[in-house]
Amino acid sequence: VVFNPRGSIIPQKTINLFSYESIYDDLDFVVSYIKKKHPKARVYLVGFSLGSSYGLRYLADHQDKIDGMACVGSPFDAFAAAQTLNSFGNMFYS
Repeated sequence: VVFNPRGSIIPQKTINLFSYESIYDDLDFVVSYIKKKHPKARVYLVGFSLGSSYGLRYLADHQDKIDGMACVGSPFDAFAAAQTLNSFGNMFYS
């Protein structure tokens, strides 16, 4: 399963659709759906750059749902990176 966070492919019309929390909730929905449909399946996350930040936070909160993770190019300070991405001045990811 490939999960593309909202706003990463199709530009959103409003900044309110893109937030760290909403993408985190979307990821939880996807993982929970996979676990419900395939209870014995192993779930691994692979994240690059911003995706590794999402995955690391999710993994920290849901170690019971994730069997492993590979991170590439993860921001050193994920919390500071998330705050910057949620700022109004950020136009790269919004």
